[in-house]
Amino acid sequence: MWTDIRPFGRNALIIEWSPQICYDHLREISSLVQFLLLERQDLFLDIVPAYHSLTLIFRNEVIGHVEIVGLLEQYQSVFKSNKTNDKLPTTWSIPVTYGNENDKDMSALIKYTGLTRNHIIDIHTSGEYTVYFLGFLPGFLYLGGLDDKLCIPRKSVPDRFIPKGAVAIGGKQTGIYPQDSPGGWYVIGQTSFPLIDFYIAPYCAIKPGDLIKFEAVDLLV
Repeated sequence: MWTDIRPFGRNALIIEWSPQICYDHLREISSLVQFLLLERQDLFLDIVPAYHSLTLIFRNEVIGHVEIVGLLEQYQSVFKSNKTNDKLPTTWSIPVTYGNENDKDMSALIKYTGLTRNHIIDIHTSGEYTVYFLGFLPGFLYLGGLDDKLCIPRKSVPDRFIPKGAVAIGGKQTGIYPQDSPGGWYVIGQTSFPLIDFYIAPYCAIKPGDLIKFEAVDLLV
């Protein structure tokens, strides 16, 4: 359960869990989001989940901080055992064409980790990654589950241009850039998988709690 609730300006609250990336936090945050949307969706302008926090932006003309805290206490006392996330998650297979040894970012990862290109690909594709939340860009998936062997500090100077579909690693995370964007992660491959469609609902079909599997195509041996 959460460890702290604090105001964030006049019309927002931040709910915080212990600072770690774990499935228990994802399950509790998802359960709380579902409860709030089912009970009083009309009260909120936005609900923003993260790895270990949830920000509630509410309509302060109809409700205040104290009433929101009361709603959270109601959830805590009555719905804390609600198993809203016990259904089987959807697993998405993402095809990736991985970069060559002489590609700038792949070369940097090889040098930093001491691994070969094919070893990096084998580790990256053997993992199963949980979608914790979406953000940064529409359709950008924040994934948990990267093997420690592939962790590399983010670039001190971000690139001005990362292409749409770039599969990258930064810190302890891996992900896919859904649009052209600046970015500070190391690009190790490219996918044509469509992460978001701005014209067709639900826009991004992949949801928090789903699983991602990367599949290598055109693997060099």
